[in-house]
Amino acid sequence: MGGPPYTLKDKASAVYVSTSSAYLSEPYELVAGDELKAKILSIKIDDKEYAELKGKEITLVLYPYMGSDYLFFSKKDWIEYLREYGLIVGLVDIVLKIERAVKEGVEIPLYTKRDLEV
Repeated sequence: MGGPPYTLKDKASAVYVSTSSAYLSEPYELVAGDELKAKILSIKIDDKEYAELKGKEITLVLYPYMGSDYLFFSKKDWIEYLREYGLIVGLVDIVLKIERAVKEGVEIPLYTKRDLEV
């Protein structure tokens, strides 16, 4: 994927992580543009870990497509926390703990019985 879909370009950056739709959009009936709140557990670029980013809460913008959920970093969080580190999809190792979704302004807790990390 070369960046966010046109419909999400105002709130989503070009950087994303992805996972199977079986974990998020399908069981929680989430749709394109819904937001996910996550914490950064770790971030590494070329084997260098950036501890100062650990624990930061970020917003991801969902785009489900052909069995995968593409989770785009919000433009705000990309600019505020991540842009200056030069993160490039495929060259960064990032672990996120997804905690809740925001659908139509309502927060929905996710996986309250276990952690979902992508």
